[in-house]
Amino acid sequence: GSVGAAHEAAVLMSSWRGGWPCGGWRRCALALRLRWGRLGDADQLAAAAAMLRADARNQTDRAVARRLTLEAASQGSLQGLWEAAWDEICEIEGDASGAGRELLHRLQQAAGTGGRGSHAANALASTGLALTVMPETVRHSICQIALAS
Repeated sequence: GSVGAAHEAAVLMSSWRGGWPCGGWRRCALALRLRWGRLGDADQLAAAAAMLRADARNQTDRAVARRLTLEAASQGSLQGLWEAAWDEICEIEGDASGAGRELLHRLQQAAGTGGRGSHAANALASTGLALTVMPETVRHSICQIALAS
């Protein structure tokens, strides 16, 4: 919660003598999200994975982001479930009809419990399920358009 996050921020910032200890504000934000994620906040773990994915420079960076996304999904994060499903749907080595569909069904189940973001999560899951039944060439074209925007 907020108290744990404030404590982690205070621990991280206590070492700030002469600049950002992590090499910049984005890296410190990432480090903080990873700490929160390791303390059990699956949404922060999913956000850290999204940050890594956005800044990925190579396959290794993308693999780390994918692993964190799967970890967040396994803990029930709606964002983690969506991004893990998106990886399966849009990545060349993904499994859209198997793992992708399973993750999307889990997203629908988690969103069905209500709460923050449940309507958006259901809409995303429905869109993702429609993508899984499209021919691969069409699906990858849509993925490329979505990634470019």
